[in-house]
Amino acid sequence: MCQASLGRNNQCTAISSAALIMACIKSLLNWDKVDINNVLNQGNILYERSVNHLRSTNDPIDSRGYLSVTNIIRETTLFNRKITFSTASCYSFVGRGLTVSRDEVVFGYVSLSEALNRLVNRHQFLILIANERTSSIMHHDGAFFLFDPHSMDQYGKYCSNGVACMIMFNTLSDLIEHLQANQVCNNSIFDLDGVNISVENISDVNSDISATKINVKGRQSKIVNKDPLHLFKNSKNKKIDSNLNEEISLLKIRYDKCKRLCEKKKIQVQLNRLEKKSIDTVKKDCIETLKINKIVDNNPIKGSLINNEEPMEIDKCENDASNLLINFDEGIDSTLKEIIVIESKIKNCKRVNEKKKLQVHLNRLHKKLIKKSTLI
Repeated sequence: MCQASLGRNNQCTAISSAALIMACIKSLLNWDKVDINNVLNQGNILYERSVNHLRSTNDPIDSRGYLSVTNIIRETTLFNRKITFSTASCYSFVGRGLTVSRDEVVFGYVSLSEALNRLVNRHQFLILIANERTSSIMHHDGAFFLFDPHSMDQYGKYCSNGVACMIMFNTLSDLIEHLQANQVCNNSIFDLDGVNISVENISDVNSDISATKINVKGRQSKIVNKDPLHLFKNSKNKKIDSNLNEEISLLKIRYDKCKRLCEKKKIQVQLNRLEKKSIDTVKKDCIETLKINKIVDNNPIKGSLINNEEPMEIDKCENDASNLLINFDEGIDSTLKEIIVIESKIKNCKRVNEKKKLQVHLNRLHKKLIKKSTLI
């Protein structure tokens, strides 16, 4: 459970709506106290704009200042983004927390359990109103999240001196049980609405692209430091690698923002294809590097200086076998000793990339040993 440090009064419908908007921008699993405080502040702004819009159109406003879902302004700007909020094409249910009487069934009442089971399959974002309180419900990757802007304690129960919070539930049953004990207690009447939200970034396009590139570079540098490769600098390969990483980065952002399961699957397929392509490009470069080293010189350090090209900066371990010069005039015994040393290093090496380089060197030694044995 993630709690805020602030509390709010009768703006709960607007704040709950702001929480749904925030969920479109940032993954629910990464929320912290700062995000919830931001939701509360932006929710206040949304409340004021919605009330002002109702007054400007002479629409009726609840005497207590409460808003319904349909009272939320349809288009506005929040979190530095253009927001479109809609319930027109969404499903909604009215009912009771536990059981519904026969007379109420005639009027379309359903239980909370039935309403949630129907709606979670149709909408990712829901607004729940019961006992003059509004909360928002979201689901992501099989988990369910409840955002409640009211005063709650560390266990997610209403209290007089608490704060707003976000609670995660592993199953829908756990969420229903919690709601029946709190917001929809005593078989209260509730109103549950599905919500559609569209979020569009209104900041400068060029600044967004540059920010994306900075993030990509950061990831690339981490990858290089973690798994160093002995590759040649090649402007063409570098450009291809940068484009691939940028595409992968943008797809990951789309995946996090996507609300439809079928669309997320398509994006995941594209991601897998691009990541495989990126790996294949690195493998191809490695193979080409090894071929050049074999033709020109058995020393990979010398081979890397062909045509005044410099090797990329990489982390090197002391006594790295891939950087040792091989003397092909030594006897079989010295070669065997070297093979034993390299095999021992491979066994103790923890870095996958270092193991690969050691294995390449070991293969060369085996070929060298076979060649010398044949000559003898």
